[in-house]
Amino acid sequence: MGKDGKVIEKKMARVKGWLKEWPGEDTRYSSVSGTTVLSAAVYKPTLNTSRFTWQPVDASLSIIFNGGGKERLMAGAALIKVSVKSINPFRNLYISSKSERSVCVMVKNNEIEAIGRVLADRGRPLKERFRALFTLSNLGGSAAITAIGSCFSDPSALLKHELAYCLGQMGDTEAIPLLTKVLQDVKQEAMVRHEAGEALGAIGDPSVLELLEKYSHDPVVEVAETCQLAVGRLRWLASENANTDNFSGCEFLSVDPTPPAFETDINRLRERLLDESLPLFERYRAMFSLRNINTGESAKALAQGLKCGSALFRHEIGYVLGQMSNDVVVEDLAAVVRDQSESGMVRHEAAEALGSIASDSAMAVLKEYLGDSARVVRESCEVALDMSEYEHSGQFQYADSLVKLQEQPNTV
Repeated sequence: MGKDGKVIEKKMARVKGWLKEWPGEDTRYSSVSGTTVLSAAVYKPTLNTSRFTWQPVDASLSIIFNGGGKERLMAGAALIKVSVKSINPFRNLYISSKSERSVCVMVKNNEIEAIGRVLADRGRPLKERFRALFTLSNLGGSAAITAIGSCFSDPSALLKHELAYCLGQMGDTEAIPLLTKVLQDVKQEAMVRHEAGEALGAIGDPSVLELLEKYSHDPVVEVAETCQLAVGRLRWLASENANTDNFSGCEFLSVDPTPPAFETDINRLRERLLDESLPLFERYRAMFSLRNINTGESAKALAQGLKCGSALFRHEIGYVLGQMSNDVVVEDLAAVVRDQSESGMVRHEAAEALGSIASDSAMAVLKEYLGDSARVVRESCEVALDMSEYEHSGQFQYADSLVKLQEQPNTV
């Protein structure tokens, strides 16, 4: 068994142990005082040699909150298919039925506030703050949004960029005022404002269309292009195509700036990707289709995009290569990190992609640039190395702040 196989084996052992911990009897939500049910869905877990998969077995689930009120949550709001390395990061799960497993995350508000303090603590290593951020993002809810939104005054552009990204991926309209303020703040770094615009598009609420149209003409190119893409996404969501397009079977769970194209021929997709005469929205659609194909050949096709287009385009190429985590593009990404003339937001994304790939050669590049003169690059290398170490570890989850808090309350 190769190194990757051993890593998967370790994580699968954790998953199997976790499943054994689940109670077999009903758990009454009302008996757990001072908690809030943050997400719920009816799922049946299945295991195979390389993946842990949630299969929905019911369309919705009615759950009871503390006050006795009822809320109906669609099953699709929770994870449907995840790889072992990005498994649902919660261990405090409660089964409410013997015949169907209803998975709920139940967390006290003071626990969310404690994790928020980790995120806000500028004296802590950035890698710890990132883990706290992604824990809050996965938990969701008003308290988590407030904790994340309170950190946009931080001096780290990288952290603020990730704050905006997480708020967008959470898909909660409560974050719209926070993201609007960041987009409008010309004192914020371009990569932060860009991510706020993308997050508003990811949330997908039509109320922000006029705002995004306005900033589609922003003098900062990265902001303008991002808002143009977000406008395109909102218009697509409002069209009949959003209801009829079928992109099932994709293993990537991110909310992307555009839907993928229907084309599946790698050569034709490569041509669209690199054709700078096409609208950016169409080139992004080709980009996400190549990602979804998820082969070494499609990864190499994407890597050609690291040498063309705008900084925004190149940075998104780095992002999707990180999602794919295929080591055939390590040298392509390393060349970007080493290029001192490249935009910081592109070098940052290439560094994080290397962290996701987590090969020895990728980690060597990250260690080499831990002292880079550009803050966003050296911070990205720090966080990426933490991700790499996680990939090679037996740790159950990356976003582990909640588990640490509950197992050792005084350490968080």
